[in-house]
Amino acid sequence: MLVLFLYNLFRGRGAKTIKGYIVIFVCFAIKALHLELVSDLTSEAFIAVLKRFFSKRGTTKDIHSDNRTTFIGAKTKLGDLFKFISKINLDENVYFFPSHMKIEWHTIPPLSPDFVGL
Repeated sequence: MLVLFLYNLFRGRGAKTIKGYIVIFVCFAIKALHLELVSDLTSEAFIAVLKRFFSKRGTTKDIHSDNRTTFIGAKTKLGDLFKFISKINLDENVYFFPSHMKIEWHTIPPLSPDFVGL
């Protein structure tokens, strides 16, 4: 799965411009697209979008993305969370986002924008 950000501006009726972004998820197997809206480029917002995507479309084991700080921050936070949860013993009835899976995150080399092409 490939993850990209697309910049967009939303205009309301009162001519007030609101910045918004579209996260594009691309499935490598069937070339399907999934679009999600996000209001900012923080790692927390991207993790929330990733949770929404997984709840709608199911989980994935591999994620390919560029080296944007949003993706690197989300990768680090999810990795730290997975390590923390794997160290403690949770009740089997407790379900937590990354506890049942290990996401393999691949980033492209710097300055190579077409490296992850379909």
